[in-house]
Amino acid sequence: MTIAETRQCVVVDLEPDVLHHDLLRLEELLLTLRRWAAEAAGPDGDGWTPPGVLAGDAPVAAINRLQDALGPTQSRTELDEQRDRVERPPAGPRWYAPNGRFELAALSFVTVAAADVALLGAIAAELGRPDGDPAVREAIEEHERDLPDTGSPRERERRRLVVTAARIHGMLDLELTPDTALLEEALRAAGADRLVLTDPQATAYHRTVDRLNTMATLGDPFVRWAMGSTDH
Repeated sequence: MTIAETRQCVVVDLEPDVLHHDLLRLEELLLTLRRWAAEAAGPDGDGWTPPGVLAGDAPVAAINRLQDALGPTQSRTELDEQRDRVERPPAGPRWYAPNGRFELAALSFVTVAAADVALLGAIAAELGRPDGDPAVREAIEEHERDLPDTGSPRERERRRLVVTAARIHGMLDLELTPDTALLEEALRAAGADRLVLTDPQATAYHRTVDRLNTMATLGDPFVRWAMGSTDH
């Protein structure tokens, strides 16, 4: 794969397992559409196929590759040797505010296929078409029956599958900036366990995380605070 075929993305560690579950729910939706298409192609089927970019194996394969790339960038819950649930941090050093005052959410730089990011954006657009395929709308409604009964309209909205696809695509599609270049240089120079930012690096960090949080969580203030705000 050439450089032109790849895209470097900066990703922030969200709440444990959140990004994993978001991608898993998208994968499950796409698998449902693929299963319905296989049934429709059978002897008693009506020949239905998912529209456009939702057809075939490519959408699920793209989501699987993004799962593999993004998994190490996120905190996750796993079972240890005693079968107890433990939280595992992202790969790489832990990030700290200047002088080590408090810990920050880790940033990671990952290289993914540019076509996978573009396909995710096209999937979000197709899922959200107002005049879209009725069967696709039915599948979305089926998979959204597990949305949390929450008093937070923001939380419920960001869990919707169209919004989920758009959020993840938007985070991966953010342009790299001088701030991200400064942070990547700091990450390369850091040791394996600990990265303590300088004041200029911290300013770049917070500007970058503000952008990522706006896209990844629809600007959830609690999640942003938990990442390590300037008044933490």
